[in-house]
Amino acid sequence: MKTILVPTDFSKNAENAIDFAIAFAKKEDAKLILLHAYHYTYPISDFPVEIIAEEISAVQKNSEENLKKLCIEIMQNKKVRCERICKEGLATDVILEVSNKIHPDFIVMGTKGASGIQEVFFGSNTAIVIEKSQYPVIAVPDGVLFHGIKKITYATNYYESDMDAIKKLSEIAEPFKAVINVLHIADGEFIPEGENELLKQFVSRVSKKVDYNNFSFQVIIGEDIEKELDNYLKNDSTDLFSMSTLHRTLWKKLFGKSITKRVAYHTHIPLLAFHHKKESPVFI
Repeated sequence: MKTILVPTDFSKNAENAIDFAIAFAKKEDAKLILLHAYHYTYPISDFPVEIIAEEISAVQKNSEENLKKLCIEIMQNKKVRCERICKEGLATDVILEVSNKIHPDFIVMGTKGASGIQEVFFGSNTAIVIEKSQYPVIAVPDGVLFHGIKKITYATNYYESDMDAIKKLSEIAEPFKAVINVLHIADGEFIPEGENELLKQFVSRVSKKVDYNNFSFQVIIGEDIEKELDNYLKNDSTDLFSMSTLHRTLWKKLFGKSITKRVAYHTHIPLLAFHHKKESPVFI
């Protein structure tokens, strides 16, 4: 049985991510592990120790009660297996620590506001977890509901390690019979014929390495990668967009300091981010 770790701070945003994780878990035959990190801000040093201890105890008790209640509701009303972990500490530290102990198949987290993918990668707990976790993270934009998965788009730069990510995506896609569209956005470095040949080689590699028969492959050529991705996701019916944090150069092109115009990507599309432990060469 797969394991999905779902951090929560009991906010509306976290509740939305939990709803997504519940629906996802049902289809993937997975159990949920709810995680809440509570943190007590200590007052001035001469504050009575007894009162501080009482406050910490109260925060812990309240956190554990709320988490227990939520977990019971999920098991009783949603018929999904649920476990819970309540731990003191900063959210990102606790998430990383717990994930390294339980080895989840996925971590599902919410994102706030209307900044979409940009918000995920700048200044959020989700961004830190994506960067540092060794486990796949699904970032669920605020208000997005789970309606199944018909199409997954995976953006590739033709890295050898993309095979691991694509294999994992095939496991997600299989219960839904979803198509996995492998997308490469080229910046015009090579002529179209050259890009098509690179894609052909990658298609051959995927067919040999991944046991799944519902793929599509696509190359988009354009100097403005940000704009091309923006147009693609706005006009395509992708249910889950996925990339690997290994793609440092592509991230820089998409979200680097040189991009000054507004980036408000697709608040309706969840992002599945993979993390690779070390750099991997382009297989071609």
